[in-house]
Amino acid sequence: MRLPQEQVPPHNVEVEQSVLGGFLAAGESNELLDIALGNLAPEAFYHKGHRRIFTAILDLWAASQRPDLITVTDRLRQRGELDEAGGAAYVTSLLDATVTPALLPQHVAILRRDWLKRTLAAFGAEIHHAALDGYEPEQLLALGERMLEGVRAIQMPSLPLERGGGGIESAADLVREQAEPGQPWFPLWGQEGLSGPGLVTLISGHSKVAGKSTSMSIGLRDLHRAHPDRKILILSEEPRTVMRDRFHRWGLDTDKLLVWFADGTPWPTVLQRVEATAPLDVLFVDTIRSFAGIVDENDSAKVVTAMQPLVLLARRRNIAVMAAHHLRKTEGAEGLSHAGSTALVALCDIALELRTDEAENRRLIKAVSRFDITPRVLMIEKTGDNIVALGSPDKVRLHEVAQRVLPLLPAEGPGLTREEIRDALDDPRPSLEQTSRALRLLKDSGRALVAGRGRKGDPYRFCLAETFHSTTKGSIGGGMAFGKVSARPEGTDG
Repeated sequence: MRLPQEQVPPHNVEVEQSVLGGFLAAGESNELLDIALGNLAPEAFYHKGHRRIFTAILDLWAASQRPDLITVTDRLRQRGELDEAGGAAYVTSLLDATVTPALLPQHVAILRRDWLKRTLAAFGAEIHHAALDGYEPEQLLALGERMLEGVRAIQMPSLPLERGGGGIESAADLVREQAEPGQPWFPLWGQEGLSGPGLVTLISGHSKVAGKSTSMSIGLRDLHRAHPDRKILILSEEPRTVMRDRFHRWGLDTDKLLVWFADGTPWPTVLQRVEATAPLDVLFVDTIRSFAGIVDENDSAKVVTAMQPLVLLARRRNIAVMAAHHLRKTEGAEGLSHAGSTALVALCDIALELRTDEAENRRLIKAVSRFDITPRVLMIEKTGDNIVALGSPDKVRLHEVAQRVLPLLPAEGPGLTREEIRDALDDPRPSLEQTSRALRLLKDSGRALVAGRGRKGDPYRFCLAETFHSTTKGSIGGGMAFGKVSARPEGTDG
């Protein structure tokens, strides 16, 4: 804040104390706390000690804990900020600063007014100094427009104010709501269980490596082609030229696919404009860090403040929300590899980790989800501008081993043992167990015959089935009919 030292920015100490005391005395007034907390930020308080107290209150509320005198004092002590907040005695004195929590909305309005005045004063000083530093008029205008967006974000009530309206519903009402109960899905890369109306999906990958933006663009393109009536909005941090060239290459000249490029608009304003765009079927935020302005991803209160309105928007408008994010640099336990606070994953319905694979054109997806239909591990493959879901990695790799084994099988007996077949394979050489499973797949699909009893002196031996000699060797899988299937010898594991 660049103001002359003799000028004190607009603020009201008594109102700040009254608001904080109102939070401590609010008790079970959930709706009252929702409204007040949803319309303030730490910056609304002029005094740094009050900011620390408010942040502690916000942290507790985000963790579904009651912010009272004991819990707030304890939180400040645990964070080593109690003395900077004025001490335990000062926090206790805040209870005497409020007449009744019922006055919170009025006092919050005064707090927001002074916050807005300070912000405008700071912006005016910033433009003044920019002009003195040689900024051109066009640059000053652009600076002013960005600042006004920040001012409007303070002026507008935040989305948590719009909670409620649904009321209490009976089980009978819920059952009658849909003829065939069940969560509907929007197939992503041809796979159900990853995204659907009213759900929030988090998609994290390592920056510039996993291809989150490209993979999601292809998935959204395919969704549009399958359902051209669906309205899709992409909030993108990518350059305009990249997105424009991609749409041109794919022939996506449509009004149903909308894009908002990152321009520094405050997150509350973004959410309100998105809501004004409804009806909307799909919203993709790339990345949530860029658009929500999450500076400290480990701060659970800030993460909840940024994400909770997005979750409410998805529920209220029945929008399938997908948000791109980043993975930690170090590995984490299941569901904990996403960067930042665990509150981010907790707020989402489905969290996907997008990881590189040995094959350059493949990605491995690990998922945690509220739904059983979501595959916990999935392999996808990119070929040109197309992506398909291949299935579980184990099955994918088993088919590949079988594809390598097939050309080694002799056209007729006595055949080769599994050890001989494995030794004949090039690197990377599969394990003996994996070779056995691949041979079993070939036998069950009718492409291989097995002889022998699997005993010492009479091992299992494998050769091509009669109908699949060298002229007919083809790919494994794909739902093809593979011809006759030989009977499996008793006790075979080959």
